Amino acid sequence: MNRTNYIRVSFTLLLGIMIPFLSGLIIPGNFTPEGLTITCIFFIALTFLINTIARIFHLYLREQPWLNTELFKKVSVICAVNTLLSVFLSGMLVFLWITLTGYRTSMAPVLQFLGNMVLATLILTLAEELILLNRDKKTLAPTPQQIVVDTMPPVEAMPQQDDGHLLSQNIHLGIETAVHRRRSRLLLRKGLENIPVKMEDIALFYTENKIVYALDRLGKKYIADKKLGELETELNTDMFFRANRQYIIGLNFIKGFKPFEKVKLQVDLTVSEAQHLVIISQETAPAFRKWMSEA
Repeated sequence: MNRTNYIRVSFTLLLGIMIPFLSGLIIPGNFTPEGLTITCIFFIALTFLINTIARIFHLYLREQPWLNTELFKKVSVICAVNTLLSVFLSGMLVFLWITLTGYRTSMAPVLQFLGNMVLATLILTLAEELILLNRDKKTLAPTPQQIVVDTMPPVEAMPQQDDGHLLSQNIHLGIETAVHRRRSRLLLRKGLENIPVKMEDIALFYTENKIVYALDRLGKKYIADKKLGELETELNTDMFFRANRQYIIGLNFIKGFKPFEKVKLQVDLTVSEAQHLVIISQETAPAFRKWMSEA
């Protein structure tokens, strides 16, 4: 168990004991020692169950493309869903506990317990999101790497060489470029797993909160450990187009395009899960039209 999981389990264990006592739902004088122990175990298990289900929904919602347009929108939806889950599960299980044990209590402690449980769930959800965002940023930290350059340096900047050696260099560079352009897969990350994804299956690349994501034909989202500018130099320009600062779009998934605000273009994609508004500026529109016509 790593440190993060250890802290999560310890915090959940502490909440499972503290919340029912602080809410007044459990009064030690009303229980025998055995009954108090069983009741504490029940509420600890209840807290573990709620937090585990909330975390599952949190990770699931985090992968949905329609939630990745804004950080505030994503966090708000995740918190709202986890709040509803917490109220529903807590209320249902506490009602079941009261019914089975015949424990007598007023409505006020029950409502106080539900409120405290919701607050604890929201705190855990926000802490989890901060941990995940921090992990993503650390993973995307720049590392030394060699970048293939498609153009030769100016002739006057090169040392004088005979024609045969210069021809050999040009042929070697041409072979490297051709191999680079025929690249069929790109290594992307989903969670902690690195996955090679076929180029023809990638619908678009986009950046959000300084993290670059890739979306495939099925709407699955991956993390690309490179900036859009680096990807632009490596991708086949016959298959991909840099639409703007936020998007690189794939030719195979362009349904069409239409005028937007008279001078711009709006690109429609075939991937139904891609809830992204891709806009081509007035300056880039001619190059995009030419790229589409020559594809």
